[in-house]
Amino acid sequence: MNKILITGVNGFVGNYLYNQLSLFNDVYGLDLKNNTAIKKMIVCDITQKIVLNAKLQNLEFDIVIHCAALAHNDYNSIKSEDFFSVNVTGTKNLILALSSKKIHQFYFLSTISVYGEYGFSKFINENFSINPKTDYSKSKAEAEKLVSTSNFTNYYILRMPVIHSQSFLKDIYKRIITFKVLGVYLIFKPGNGKQINSFCYIKNLNYTITKLIETKDIASNIFNIADSYNYTTNELINYYLLGKKKTLIITIPKIIVYFLIFLYKNKVNDYKSAYWKLCMNNIYSTDKIKKLGFKLDHSIFLNKP
Repeated sequence: MNKILITGVNGFVGNYLYNQLSLFNDVYGLDLKNNTAIKKMIVCDITQKIVLNAKLQNLEFDIVIHCAALAHNDYNSIKSEDFFSVNVTGTKNLILALSSKKIHQFYFLSTISVYGEYGFSKFINENFSINPKTDYSKSKAEAEKLVSTSNFTNYYILRMPVIHSQSFLKDIYKRIITFKVLGVYLIFKPGNGKQINSFCYIKNLNYTITKLIETKDIASNIFNIADSYNYTTNELINYYLLGKKKTLIITIPKIIVYFLIFLYKNKVNDYKSAYWKLCMNNIYSTDKIKKLGFKLDHSIFLNKP
C-alpha cells in the first residue's frame, strides 16, 4: 500500500483521483478548505511556505500528485501575479517542503496550453517547443521547470487538454457557442463543424496515474494525456443537444466568429486562442505514452465506461 498526497483534493480532478486511489492506498488530501469526506485532510495554502512546511514536516509519502492550481481565466478576472503565486510559488514551496523526504513518484498536472494553443497544422507531441501565451500557461511552464530540476526519484509531467467526465462537461461546452432563447436552444456552428478537438476523460487520467504507480520502473518524463478518440464540433453539438426538444443550429462563417471575438478581445483572455479553439483543429498526440503499453480508450461520446 502506497502513502499518497494529493494537493487540490477538493477540486474536480483531485477529488476524483482521491476517491479512486484511496480504495487501495493510504491517501492524504491537501487543500485550502476542510473536507470531511477526506479521512486524512491537511488544510493549508501552498503559497504559505512556513505553514506548509509545518503541516508536512512529520509526514512521509511515497507518491505526490500535485493538482492544486489556479486555472481558468475566461473573462480576464484573475490577475497575473495570482497565477504565478499559486502555480509557481506554491509548487516551489511544495517541492521544498518535500525535498528531505523520499518521494518515489511526483506527478505534476500541467496543461497542453504550454505549447501555445494556436498556429499548429498537425498533431502536437511532446517534442514541440513550448510557447505559452497566457499567464496561466506561462505559470504552468515555469512550474514544470521547477519539477524537472527537483530531487524526486521520478517525476511525471502530465499535459492534458480539457479534462471532463459525464457529469463535468462545462469546459468542453465552451468549444461550442450556445444560447437559450424562449425555451429554444440555439447553437451557432463555426463553418462545417468538422474541426477536431482532443479532450481528456478523467478516467483516462486516473488510468494513466494508476498504471504508472503500478509499473514503477518508468523513468521521469513528460507525457501528453488525452483520449484516443478525437471529437469534431458536430459531435460536441449532437451530444450537447441530447434530450433537448427545441433546438436550432445556425451555421456561421469562421471569419465572422473571428471578428466577433476580436471585437470583444478585451473581455477574452487570448482572442487568438479563443478563435483557434472554436474554429480550428486542436489535436495532441499521445503516441509517446501509448508506446509504453498505455491505452487511453475511455470515452463518454462512444459510450465506453
